[in-house]
Amino acid sequence: MALADKIPVWLKAAIISTISFGAGFVTNYYVDYRNNYVIALNTNYDQFDKASEDIRNTLKIFADIAKGDKPRTDEDVSSLQMKLLKAVGQVEDLSRRVDGGSLFVKNYQDAAVNLNNAAQKIKGPSNGKEMVLAVNDFLLAESNVRDAVLKESNSFLW
Repeated sequence: MALADKIPVWLKAAIISTISFGAGFVTNYYVDYRNNYVIALNTNYDQFDKASEDIRNTLKIFADIAKGDKPRTDEDVSSLQMKLLKAVGQVEDLSRRVDGGSLFVKNYQDAAVNLNNAAQKIKGPSNGKEMVLAVNDFLLAESNVRDAVLKESNSFLW
């Protein structure tokens, strides 16, 4: 006679019930934790998205400067600089929630610094190429942040 046959039925039922309850509790706890995590990630992402939109609106001004339609002012540069600082802060907040965040933070920070430097140098169409390249690099870095957040948001297990 096997050992399993010697265990009373009520004890088998109690063991199975306890294991099922434990598995359900752990699963429920994990799902609840993951839902709260995704809500917090989405909140941080929305803040980043708003900061990015503000930067894109300011970049329209610099596009006019690069075309020669508008002269650059110190207010334009300082406005962009403040918006870049805010966006970098939002990216750093996101990096705490995203796996491998330090890599895209570094790329984003570098692109923001290059964009700020190009904004300070641009005077018009004659030297607009550096600004165009800096904007391209910045938008690529922004896209990498968005991709990392999307990947993290869609992952169920780490």
